[in-house]
Amino acid sequence: MRDYGRFVSGVELSYDKLNNFDFFDQFGGLSGNFIRAKVLAGYDSGRFLPYAALSYARLTFSEGNPIFDFRETGLGFGLGAKFMASPRVLLGVEWMTNNLDIPAGGGTTDLDLNNFTVSASYRF
Repeated sequence: MRDYGRFVSGVELSYDKLNNFDFFDQFGGLSGNFIRAKVLAGYDSGRFLPYAALSYARLTFSEGNPIFDFRETGLGFGLGAKFMASPRVLLGVEWMTNNLDIPAGGGTTDLDLNNFTVSASYRF
């Protein structure tokens, strides 16, 4: 994060590994990953930092069967806040959503991924 006075911005990159993901309860054992890059923009109000985020995400699934092997990308947005509990401890909450079009039955279907995250960071 970079502080420009009252305006703060930054970027984040996250990676989630998905194992044995049950897809519509009929196809078990899917595995994959979810990669998301976010741009954050917030307002510095002292120890409290509310922010908005835009994201670009890529979801990859694989089962070994070509029907279920796919990679899809999508845009998303979210809101969050960080609170400096002490000079070294930062607490945060964030809600993010991403919309992806995944292949289904010869066409595509919308997959909305909603994440709610609670975090704690320690500054060295």
